[in-house]
This record gives sequence, structure tokens and C-alpha cells, in this order.
Amino acid sequence: MRRRPGIAGLQNAAATRDQFRLVGENVAKVRTDVMKEQLATFRTQLEEFARKHKAEGFATVEQVQRKFSWSTGRTIDVLETLLKEGLAMIDDGHRDGKRRYWFPCVTLSADSTGAEAKS
Repeated sequence: MRRRPGIAGLQNAAATRDQFRLVGENVAKVRTDVMKEQLATFRTQLEEFARKHKAEGFATVEQVQRKFSWSTGRTIDVLETLLKEGLAMIDDGHRDGKRRYWFPCVTLSADSTGAEAKS
């Protein structure tokens, strides 16, 4: 007949599970931090792009792809994130049928800081 693990064996198994749980939480935290850092970088680059094109006030997926050499998926993910955060608006009504992402918050803030700098 096979013996069951003793209390020490059960305690070791519980300790091992706790260690794996902690390692898993640390990995998840690191991944989240890296993703937040990447999104902040993308956001900064897109805001800079929007400022340069503030006379137009919008950007298309194709423009952002050309400017930053990003894939279509990456570009759309970043633009959709800016949409969710309220930093961009969508315009699907253009004649050419291309979706435009408008950045009124960047345009307005850039205009107000320019006015403050002049006075």
C-alpha cells in the first residue's frame, strides 16, 4: 500500500505553489509595465505627429504607418487606444472613404500654449 505524503510534503507543495504564484504575478506585472511604457511612447510619438500636422488636424492609418514604419495592426491598436482615452475622434464621412483620426485635444492645447507664450 502506498503512503500518502506527510505534513512536511504538503507544506512543501503549498510553499512551491506560493512561489510559482509570486513568480507569475511578477511576470504579469513586468509585462504590464512594459506595455504601459510602450503605449506612452506611442502616444508621445502620435501627439508629436499630430502637432506637426495640426493645420490638417487629423491623421489616417496610412499616414501614421508611413511616418513611424509601424504595421497596420500596431497602428490601429494605438489609434484605438487614443480613441478610448478621449484624445482622438473618428471621421468616417470623407469622400475617399478613409477613416480619419482627429486630435482636437492636441490642436487646442498646442494653440493655447502658443498664445500663452506670445503674451
